[in-house]
Amino acid sequence: MKKKIAFLLLVALLVTGCNNNHEYGNIENPNIEIEYLIPTDYDFNNAIDDGFVVYQMQKVSNESKIDEFINDTINKKDSTLTTIHYTIEGDAVVQQFQYKNGKYYVIYDATRDAHSNSKEVTKKEIAGVKMEINPNGNTKYLIEK
Repeated sequence: MKKKIAFLLLVALLVTGCNNNHEYGNIENPNIEIEYLIPTDYDFNNAIDDGFVVYQMQKVSNESKIDEFINDTINKKDSTLTTIHYTIEGDAVVQQFQYKNGKYYVIYDATRDAHSNSKEVTKKEIAGVKMEINPNGNTKYLIEK
């Protein structure tokens, strides 16, 4: 049955003319039922206003969103946290953590980084998340367990 559904989905994609770089990028593991919420044409000038945690050089914006995400997951509330790390050259590397139906997922997108070898958006289920603080003690990061 799963093979038949996959075949029908493939035929539908071919008929509609969709390519691997559809609106939300090429996802490595299509079996995980989470959606990548950052369109390929997303304008990162609005990332801070959109509530994303943004790391630029020595500056971090919306760092409190990390605590909100952790509190949501402790309370078993579905939640999404998007972080954007800007490279020295100004390219965006996106990491999106999702907690959905009691499971944790991470989506990693370095396709916008001109110096990255990554040509795909990847997603995977993870055991959980933990918060780390960098060695100088003033910047929080969320990482997978």
